[in-house]
Amino acid sequence: MCDVEHSIQLVPDYRGHHQAPYRLSIPEATELKRQLEELQRLGFIKPSNSPWGAPVLFARKADETLRLCIDYRGLNRYTVKNNHPMPRSDELFDRLAGNHFFTKIDLRSGYHQIRVAAADQPKAAFRLRSGHYEFTVMPFGLTNAPATFQRAMNDIFRDILEQYVLVYLDDILVYRCTLEEHLRHLRDVLDRLPRHGFYAKLSKCRFAQHKVDFLGHYDGTVEFRLGDCPIAFYTCKLLLAEINYTADEREVLAVIYDARHWRHYLHGAPFTVRTDNSVVQAFLTKPKLTPRQARWWRDLSELSFTTEHIKGGTNRVADALSRRPDHDQEQIQLSSISVTTVHHSVIDEFRTQYRHCPDYRDIHATVRSKAVPNYSFEDNGLVYWHSSQSTREPRICVPSTGQLRVRAVAEFHDQAAAGHMGFHKTLARVSRLYVWPKRKDFVKDYVAECSTCQEVNSVNHLPYGLLQPLPIPEGHWQSISMDFIGPLRPPTPRGHDAILVIVDRFTKRARFVPCRYAISARDVADIVFDRVVRDHGLPLSIISDRDPHFTSRFWRRLHEVYDTQLRFSSSYNPQTDGQTEITNRTLGDIIRKIVRDEQQWDLHLAHAEIAYNHVV
Repeated sequence: MCDVEHSIQLVPDYRGHHQAPYRLSIPEATELKRQLEELQRLGFIKPSNSPWGAPVLFARKADETLRLCIDYRGLNRYTVKNNHPMPRSDELFDRLAGNHFFTKIDLRSGYHQIRVAAADQPKAAFRLRSGHYEFTVMPFGLTNAPATFQRAMNDIFRDILEQYVLVYLDDILVYRCTLEEHLRHLRDVLDRLPRHGFYAKLSKCRFAQHKVDFLGHYDGTVEFRLGDCPIAFYTCKLLLAEINYTADEREVLAVIYDARHWRHYLHGAPFTVRTDNSVVQAFLTKPKLTPRQARWWRDLSELSFTTEHIKGGTNRVADALSRRPDHDQEQIQLSSISVTTVHHSVIDEFRTQYRHCPDYRDIHATVRSKAVPNYSFEDNGLVYWHSSQSTREPRICVPSTGQLRVRAVAEFHDQAAAGHMGFHKTLARVSRLYVWPKRKDFVKDYVAECSTCQEVNSVNHLPYGLLQPLPIPEGHWQSISMDFIGPLRPPTPRGHDAILVIVDRFTKRARFVPCRYAISARDVADIVFDRVVRDHGLPLSIISDRDPHFTSRFWRRLHEVYDTQLRFSSSYNPQTDGQTEITNRTLGDIIRKIVRDEQQWDLHLAHAEIAYNHVV
């Protein structure tokens, strides 16, 4: 066991989290018992009476065996995050050029070779139907576990990192040009590991190979030669100001962007810019430059390059990338970001779990060879259920094993863009893609047991006071209601301490805009025209409380000029504007559920707006 310890530091206002165990299939329960006995024999876990307790689930490995996983999301929510930097895989691969011998070392249960600090072991507890245990070594699933492990590896190899060894968590790669050097360096690496309490798994190691699998890529001896095949592409959309540049300036700007993007490759090495224009070469010898061009020249002067003219007809790839049709689109339909698909890794799990599921075992075995009413077997290996309503799309049948139904509901309830909505809205979203028996009861129980919803949901009752009814609008965005949520303390790093809420009283759709609470009337008007008037025209009426933002002379005069009537609610009773008050409450619930850092709430308003409008 190494000398490094993993500590779990909690935020000041944490709450001890415990959760009922997940249901497991019979094969999973059998495998759980076997793995628990092995972990206890090795001393990796011990019985616990901790107030913390996370549930257990299984993930299937590539070799079809089951990996024990602990759902530590409740603990991770209250853990102070360790932002230790992780290596960039693309930079690691850059260090391998020109080498011929590679050794890959895979550590044996790497995480389990690091102790959990004694005072923090109760926090890593997990619960089963048969008992309560806690880890004495670092388990998978803790939010800071990768940072702790990477820091330990960096400390061991700090003086030789990227000289002849690369480390990414428990994957260690030793590389060198000659076999003699490689063996000498390999001996150094293998001496360091046991000295610091780490041990390799011999069956997974590959010694002195010309080609090894590292981080999912095959790295090995290659012949480097100049060819016409591109190895990377880069394209970006011009800013509004850059669109106004002259054609010659935009040609130079393309080289500037490329030089900045690939500076880590180009700086210190001569290269050639192949272009179908002569503007770049002329720019380098231009006698008089504008201040902007002078800045560009300064950036390019640090690089050593020549230009080569090519015919426009042979520059088809660059021309195609510079004329992407979506760059000219002014609007993106909301439906284009609301499409839900199933990831290929989930599809693989569905295929393997059908044969273990009592609900779909027989259907899965039969539907592949003969027709079964309302069911079909598709090329992707999934079983689909067809509604009697021909207009409805077929839906995927979800097996009851492998926690797939839990994950299906979590996908439409727990994600930031889902917003932890209530039972009916969550059920509607789940039912668009998935189906299984007693789905309604399953979703209802899941939402009712959601700890986040229980902690932050607002009290649902009618507002008090004497209200004045407002006329029902006749069309969308003809009448809007507006209100401010704030001041919110402390302000975010971007200076936002309030939220402007704009609601269409006809469709109930909303806009959530971060702003300053002391915002001027002119700035409020700019926001309204940018977020509402530009797309929907000027509203006929605006509902608001008697806030200084709306009663200033500028605001009144602005609406007089545009023939818009400003309506006011009764004094000291903003609940007259009931629609916005309800929206404010729902927004508050969503923000509290999806935001973990109170200094970053303004970055999540787009998620909140999507979640709110998607179910309106």
